[in-house]
Amino acid sequence: MVKRGFLVFTSFAVSFASLWAQELSKSLVLKNNDLAFKAFDVFYASCKTGNLVFSPTSVYESLAALYLAADGQTALEIRTAMKFPAKEEMLIEELNSLNAAFKKHTTANAQIFTQMSLCVEDDIVLAPTIKTDMEKTKAIVQSVNFENARASMDIVNKTINQYAKYLVPAYFEVGQMRSADLFIFQSLAYFDGNWKHFSTSKKDTRIFNVNKDTKIEVPVLNSEGKDFNYLMTDDFYAFKLPYAGDTLSLIIILPETSVQSALATLKPSLFLQMLKKLSATDCQTSAISLPSFRLNSSAYSLLPLLKTFGVKTAFSDNADFSKISADLKGKALSNFYNKTVFNLAAKTKKADPVETKHGMFGIPLRTNNIDRPFAFFVVDNATNLICFMGCVSDPSQK
Repeated sequence: MVKRGFLVFTSFAVSFASLWAQELSKSLVLKNNDLAFKAFDVFYASCKTGNLVFSPTSVYESLAALYLAADGQTALEIRTAMKFPAKEEMLIEELNSLNAAFKKHTTANAQIFTQMSLCVEDDIVLAPTIKTDMEKTKAIVQSVNFENARASMDIVNKTINQYAKYLVPAYFEVGQMRSADLFIFQSLAYFDGNWKHFSTSKKDTRIFNVNKDTKIEVPVLNSEGKDFNYLMTDDFYAFKLPYAGDTLSLIIILPETSVQSALATLKPSLFLQMLKKLSATDCQTSAISLPSFRLNSSAYSLLPLLKTFGVKTAFSDNADFSKISADLKGKALSNFYNKTVFNLAAKTKKADPVETKHGMFGIPLRTNNIDRPFAFFVVDNATNLICFMGCVSDPSQK
């Protein structure tokens, strides 16, 4: 018997504009931002290159879809872990508010592509309501040959790439889809924003200190003589760099010691306080050099994140995903992947030397030259929602 699977696909490609405060509750923003810091710790623990990027909003929406596909104790554990509303219609309202906020203003200032899919083995009879449940996240259904894992991977990658306007040619890597799997969830986020005060025609190269022993030359974006807000603390420097349209900002955290130690001082409530101070500060600098980078993350498994949150039943013989199919009651979740592509690219031109100071690794640095490992956030200015979060240890690596 030839096995076939179903690919339930959620997709929208929109210009990412202001997420209006009146459409996103404070509790939803706090849940999203709390998820960002917790997910960062889990993802960073398995990060091989030191470069990391993800969208907590995409993760939140993806795990909401997983919750809608679960039942019984499995659903209860996921809902408790993610702090989803007890009433399903309230969760749908949260998802709709996020989706509506993404689409509120369609400009060319920032592009985001998000997608989610569910691959199910062919000989499993789908529940009558699963398509409707997935349509609550704007899902469409496509069948794929699932017996040959490699062929299935190629089909799924091609479909994802088409919905991502051919910007993400390879979502899955060999070995991530297996013929023995019964069902796999997948989600994707893509971001590329236009700067407000960075030159796009004149780009330079500077030295970036990967660690105390390794220096590399990387392309950088230079500010156009405009003032940018910054803060100094005992643990880090913070910079606020606006995107065109003033609806989104890139927040750079430049640590004194390490990215992890700096972020440990910025749990969600303190992060919001820092953003408020950063927006109101009189401290400004008119010269910033930011490494250009394009992070094309491997597809992260969300299973360690769920396990960290205390979800257990989903990975056992007591798992209940009967909302997908009655055949999946007692069948453990095979996997759930999340991938993000974050683009900040530049051409190169040799730059003049700059004045420096001492910082991380005891290496001479200047505060407005982002020339050592740093953390970053893309934050909505109206709500302080963390749309993307990550860190860069080596801008030359994707």
